[in-house]
Amino acid sequence: MYGTVGLYSRHATSNVLITGLSADTAEVYSTFTATGVYADGRLELRRAGNYVDVLRREGTAWRIASRRVCMLAPPPVHPASAPAGPDRDRDRAAR
Repeated sequence: MYGTVGLYSRHATSNVLITGLSADTAEVYSTFTATGVYADGRLELRRAGNYVDVLRREGTAWRIASRRVCMLAPPPVHPASAPAGPDRDRDRAAR
């Protein structure tokens, strides 16, 4: 759509839910988003999804022992400068 990812990218994990816990292991579910910032200042959602992690205690630290990634593609983006068309107008009406 815009070529390669821009100058910077950010990855944020949130909505962390511990779904199982024992003395040395934890099962954790979380949501993530990854964004890209371009030289012209645009910010774009690149990916979103969920992690399902198993953590293991190593001494006083918790480490990721396994990770399952469930990714979702970002929704289609309709730039403001795009010409109007039947699909674009229908998408806007549905919002």
